[in-house]
Amino acid sequence: MKYLRVITVVVITFIFLAALAVGIGVIFAVRNINITIESYTYGEDSETANEEIARYKENFMDLYKGKLINTVSEEDISKNLTDWNCDYTLTSFEKILPCTINITLLERRETYVYDNGDGTYNVYDLDGALIRVADSEADTMNTTGDTPSPNVMLSIPDESYVEEAAALGKAFQASFSESFEKGAPIRSTVESIYIVERTSSYAGNNVIFQLRSGIQVVIYDYEDYLLEKMTAAYSKFVQLDAESKLTGYIYCYYLNDGTLSSAYQPSGKVTDND
Repeated sequence: MKYLRVITVVVITFIFLAALAVGIGVIFAVRNINITIESYTYGEDSETANEEIARYKENFMDLYKGKLINTVSEEDISKNLTDWNCDYTLTSFEKILPCTINITLLERRETYVYDNGDGTYNVYDLDGALIRVADSEADTMNTTGDTPSPNVMLSIPDESYVEEAAALGKAFQASFSESFEKGAPIRSTVESIYIVERTSSYAGNNVIFQLRSGIQVVIYDYEDYLLEKMTAAYSKFVQLDAESKLTGYIYCYYLNDGTLSSAYQPSGKVTDND
């Protein structure tokens, strides 16, 4: 009888735990996914926006409806978007217990162009992720928005530098933010980004930002203290009069004694040997 009671208690406990697990699974299962889309090309309440929201909500619900909410991660959502090669990147991910996930997507914006050397050009977004392949240089014009405009040309050692160039572009836009109209893309100000590899053991790579106004901004050895150098370059830039911003170049680097040097050269262009 003693063993029977023990077995009964074990069975009842097992049934209780199983029921509890099922109940928790039901309560904390994903039942709703809210999608918000931020777009450069269509309005928030437009027909296109509603169609896109419905499409992505259906896609995500097919994947995650009924799954425990704590098993769904931001990395999962980002990977889904990458696998789908979609037109959006994830900018916000939030879990609202017990059963709701909120997702915000940002439309990918054409930003950079790389010459493949075979007559075709790769067009990348702000993060350096491939959007499309253009069949000609004329086809590299940005198609995001009402009026086509040139994207930022990347003059880099090879394609492996694309993401690095994109990160440098973000650093430029952050440091020179007051030179951009609110929400304006980097291509509105920068014509090209040129990375120069340095072969000597004591020097790093340099980056040249060719501005559409005509002036160049040159950061030597950008791997080290990039923010400080970009800030110094911007401080020099804002001191220039309108005419000076049409030519010449600003250069910035650290001297051997640890002093940050930033100066303006009124004429000429920087070359590989500078």
